[in-house]
Amino acid sequence: MVEETMGLFSGFVFSINVMIGAGFLGLPYSFSQTGIVLSLIYLILLCLLNNYLSLIFLEVMHKAFLLKNMKEEGASFTFKTRDFFKSSKLEFASFDTSRTFEDYRIDASVAMSVIFGRKFGIFYLAILTICFEGTLVAYASIFSTSLADNIPLITGSSCNIYEKGYFSSCLYSYWIFLFFFSLIVITLTLIDLKEQRVFQIVMCIMRFTIMSLVIFSCISIMISGKSIDSSKKSHASPTLFNFSNTEIGLPIIIFALLYQLQMPSVTQYVKDKKSNLWRIISLVSVTSFVWYGALGLVVPYAIDDVAAQVSLNFADYSGGKDYRNIWDYTVSYIVLLFPAFDVLSSYPLASISIADNWKAMVYGEENIPKKKIVILKLIFSIIPLIISFFLYDIGMILDIIGLSPLFVFHIMVPLTHISVRMLWHSPTPYDVKFYWRPFNLIIALGSFSLLIYLISGLISDI
Repeated sequence: MVEETMGLFSGFVFSINVMIGAGFLGLPYSFSQTGIVLSLIYLILLCLLNNYLSLIFLEVMHKAFLLKNMKEEGASFTFKTRDFFKSSKLEFASFDTSRTFEDYRIDASVAMSVIFGRKFGIFYLAILTICFEGTLVAYASIFSTSLADNIPLITGSSCNIYEKGYFSSCLYSYWIFLFFFSLIVITLTLIDLKEQRVFQIVMCIMRFTIMSLVIFSCISIMISGKSIDSSKKSHASPTLFNFSNTEIGLPIIIFALLYQLQMPSVTQYVKDKKSNLWRIISLVSVTSFVWYGALGLVVPYAIDDVAAQVSLNFADYSGGKDYRNIWDYTVSYIVLLFPAFDVLSSYPLASISIADNWKAMVYGEENIPKKKIVILKLIFSIIPLIISFFLYDIGMILDIIGLSPLFVFHIMVPLTHISVRMLWHSPTPYDVKFYWRPFNLIIALGSFSLLIYLISGLISDI
C-alpha cells in the first residue's frame, strides 16, 4: 500500500500538469482552422463529455478491482460484444464491496483485461502505448524546436526548423537541445512521483503564467488593431465555421483534453479519495474549459497566421510597435521558452504511467525487483526520444496520435462502464448518479463514427 500524501490541491496540480502539456499550444491553431464558433461548440461538448467519462472511469477502475478479486476467488467471466445488448445480470457470491481505492491501484489496461480478457487487454495497452509514446514525442519536439528557434548554437544564430526544414543547419541545434532534454526527463522519470511535488507545483504556475501572457498580450493587440510584430494593421479575420477542416482541428482539442488514463498513477497518492477525486475531476474540467476557451477565442483575432505552436508567433513580438522594449523581449522569451521547460514536468508523468500499465500487465501485483521497474521506465522514456531524433513536426505528430484517445477513452470507457454495471450490482462509493445504458452506447457509437470520419479525412488529404 502506497503512502497517501497528496491533498486536493496537489492532486489538482498533478492532473493539470498531465493534461496541459503540449495540448494548449495547438488550440489557437485548431480554432483558426476549424472556425471559432464550431471549435467552441466542440470544446463545450468535449469538456462536458470528458467530465462525465472521467467520473464513470473512477467507477470502472473501482469495480474492475472488485471483479479482479472475484476472479482470484474462483469466479469465471469474460464480457462479449453481444452482452452489451442483453439485459441479463450475472450473479456472484457475496463479496466485500466496501473496499475502495485506499487499498489498491489498478491501471486501465488491467481493467480491460479483467473484463474483456487478457488478449483484448494487451491490444488495448498497445493502442494506449502508441497514444502515450506519441504524446512524449510531441513534448520532445516542443522543447527542442522552441530552444533551437531562440538560442543560437551551431550557426551563431537561432534557427526555425519549421521554416528551414529537417535537412538544414537547424538540425544540429535541434539534436543538441534534444540531447539535454533527454538527460533531464529520463532522470525525472526515475524519480518517484510523490518526490516531485514542489517541482510539479512550480511547473503548474508556469503553465498559467504562459497562458495568461498569451491571452492578455493578444487582447492588447486586438485593442490596438496592430500586428503582433509591427505597427502594421492586423488583418486577422478567422472564420466562424469550417466543417471541412474538422479533421485538422478536432483531434487537437481531443488530445488537449486527455489526462484521465494517467489518473491511476497520480491518484494512488491522493488522500480521502472518495471526497477528493470527483472534486479534482470537476476542477480540471472547469479550468481546462475556461483557459482553453480563452486561448481559442482570443488568439485567432489577434494574429493573422496562427502557427501550429502558438508560441512561435511570439518570436518577434513587439506589441504592435516597430521597435521592441524590455517588456516585449520579456514576453517573447517567456512565451517561447517556458513551454519548452514546461513539458519537462509532463513528460515523466506520462512515461511513468505507461510503464506502470506494462508492469501491471506483465507482472500483476507481484513484487518485482526495483531494477525491472527502472528498465521499464527507461524503455518507455527513451523510445519517444529516439523517434524525436527524426520527427519534429508537432502538427504531423498530433494528426497521428490525436485520434487514439477516441478509442482508448471515448469508446472504451462507456462500453466498459456498461460491462461493470452488468457484472456488479451492489452500490459502491464511486457510482455515478446518472446511468442510462443507451446513453453510453450512443457515446461509444458516436465516437466510433467520428473516428472513422476523421481517419477518412486524413487519408484523403495524403
